[in-house]
Amino acid sequence: MFFSITFLFIFGMAAEAFSQRGMARRDARPMERRAEVCIGIDNLTSEQETKIRELRNARLEQRIEHRNQMDALRVKKRTEMTKAQPNMDEVNRIIDEISELRARHLKENAAHRQDIRQMLTEEQRLQFDSRHLGRRGQGLRGDDMRRGDMRRGDMRRGRR
Repeated sequence: MFFSITFLFIFGMAAEAFSQRGMARRDARPMERRAEVCIGIDNLTSEQETKIRELRNARLEQRIEHRNQMDALRVKKRTEMTKAQPNMDEVNRIIDEISELRARHLKENAAHRQDIRQMLTEEQRLQFDSRHLGRRGQGLRGDDMRRGDMRRGDMRRGRR
């Protein structure tokens, strides 16, 4: 009886720990960590740090707007798709709009990175590039993973 209760207690604690895994990521504040990596480049002048922070804040505002637009489009698409008789022309129009918004977002990201790179010395650029380029293309972004979106990253893990 004692071993059974102990086993259930340990099993319950392990299950609880695994179920909370996503919370640790959310508390880590990935946007702030990314900014710290950039600010953590060796020998940044105070002027460089100020300009980078200004660029980052402007980009964060753009990202919020982008996320809001994407969320609204996803809701429209989901609403249309779940109707008894969905209008596929409307669904396709929304999909095209989502694609255009994603493309614009990716272009803005690339421009933002180049704006930051232009402020750096050659040595700082090498550090910046080595810290950022290796992380791209590894599935979903942090926001999408926390929301549990059923895109590429979740499908790789067998969820559908």
